[in-house]
Amino acid sequence: MSSRAISTRDRGGSGANRSPLARIGVGFDGGPSGRDAVILASLLASVTHADLMLIAGVEEPIVATVAPAGMDAISVRRQTQAMLAATKDSLVPGARTVVHLDAHVRRGLRHVARREHCDLLVVGSDRRARAGRTALGERSQEVLCHLACPLAIAPSGMADGDSLALERIGTGFDGKAESRVALELAGSIAVAAKAELEVRGIVNTRGPAGLAPEHGFPRAEPNVAGETMSLLKEALIAAGATGAPVQVDVTPGDPADALCALGARVDLIVIGSCGSGPSARISLGSTGSALVGGARCPILVVPRPRDTAAI
Repeated sequence: MSSRAISTRDRGGSGANRSPLARIGVGFDGGPSGRDAVILASLLASVTHADLMLIAGVEEPIVATVAPAGMDAISVRRQTQAMLAATKDSLVPGARTVVHLDAHVRRGLRHVARREHCDLLVVGSDRRARAGRTALGERSQEVLCHLACPLAIAPSGMADGDSLALERIGTGFDGKAESRVALELAGSIAVAAKAELEVRGIVNTRGPAGLAPEHGFPRAEPNVAGETMSLLKEALIAAGATGAPVQVDVTPGDPADALCALGARVDLIVIGSCGSGPSARISLGSTGSALVGGARCPILVVPRPRDTAAI
């Protein structure tokens, strides 16, 4: 059972025409995943006219030690600055560069993003990610999942792919506040990029604690049908307010499966945070973690709204 509606608008229509992404920070580590992050950030900046900032972390020893020549913090910082300058000159000439010392490099990214008032932080996938898929290491998830700004993750090997474009932006929608702020940001990016917005509404049929009906928690079919039609109406109103050309599709099912399928069709997928995380922070629940752990396109995760009470 599926409910679908298509709303056709002029590209770059009369809705929101200014992207909220004015300053984009990029975590760069000098490796392939760092280049993937730079490419994704550059693509987003090119359509939103955002300022770019390349951020590299230098690990600062917790306990003072005598380092070999050329390996002390000052030397490493200079080498890192030179690496960032070379990357900037070759890939994003107009970008700023920032080198930050911290005992934990990923935590340092979060601190710089807050200090520099970044509207988005972009990182690459874990080095163990499959080619063309996203992945965050466990430590990265622990550190970055408390960001106060959106987080974008580039798939592994993105820098080595074909020419890139943002022609289709996808987002999930379940009617909750977290999905509404994600839809708003997805719509603003779609308008800026003159892209189509695809909204995937999902009526969760997994039951309590993520259990499927076969585990003893069946959903009544008439109730599912009513929820589907109700969510379709909500999604159409919310998507229409963005001013982007939009396609809305609402079906019952498993949110993780639905969003993974959506990620295979779009150039960027925008999702909201888990509804049980801290207010105004990123929090990955089971659905977000499943998507981040293998999506076929870049993922952008939006923090919870400020007016949502923290649990």
